[in-house]
Amino acid sequence: MCTLENYLENLQQDCKITLFKASGPGGQHRNKTESAVRLQHLPTGIIVTASESRSQRTNRKLAWMRMIQQLHDRFAEQKPRITTSPPLRSKENRLRAKKKRSLLKNARKKPDQDLDDQALFVSAQYAPEKRSLSLKQYPELAERGMYFGEMRRCSR
Repeated sequence: MCTLENYLENLQQDCKITLFKASGPGGQHRNKTESAVRLQHLPTGIIVTASESRSQRTNRKLAWMRMIQQLHDRFAEQKPRITTSPPLRSKENRLRAKKKRSLLKNARKKPDQDLDDQALFVSAQYAPEKRSLSLKQYPELAERGMYFGEMRRCSR
């Protein structure tokens, strides 16, 4: 079983140590010596580096401490997430946006045929001079007994 204790027992054998030249400020001593340390844990693939100090010994200690911390973090138990209820303001905003989307979608929809028939009937009742429909265009309305008159064009 791969547990943290197993990895910590064999940590030095499972890690590959690479030394390289550190960059940055520090002068000739830092630029010419290989004082930076890179540790690679082969079983897990974790890579840590330390290049803060001009001393290789200090960088090795820092790299080993970082490797142990990385392994602890990897095998630590995740705390379960505690769900919280969203604030009232965010609920209102979400519902407002949902209503707006709904209105936009309804505006883009094709009109319902039954609603069109009702609208035509109402418009014919209250504005007979503005109607522009004929029974030839809507024979199903003629069957219901609705009369709209002939098409008229208004000229100026």
